Amino acid sequence: MKNNFQVVLTVFSVILLLVGFVTLSKSVDLAHDAQFEFIESAGGIVDSGTAASVLNGFIAINVAKGGILFLVGLLFLCLTLYRLSKDEKPTI
Repeated sequence: MKNNFQVVLTVFSVILLLVGFVTLSKSVDLAHDAQFEFIESAGGIVDSGTAASVLNGFIAINVAKGGILFLVGLLFLCLTLYRLSKDEKPTI
């Protein structure tokens, strides 16, 4: 039972790690799409300074979100792999 939980936690941490990495690598594309939706919701007319600040804000949000997910996934992965290696000591 304990080993099953560690395997599930390892899979969960790998998923978090991958989602965080994809979010980090696609942060500009995701921010561009969010900026487009913001401009549409504002009526379609926004000056360039506002559009640039909105884009920079969305990029910062995506980088922070991706970084947090990546670091939490990496931390969980390291801890579970350490725990798995510690539990499987060879017996003589």
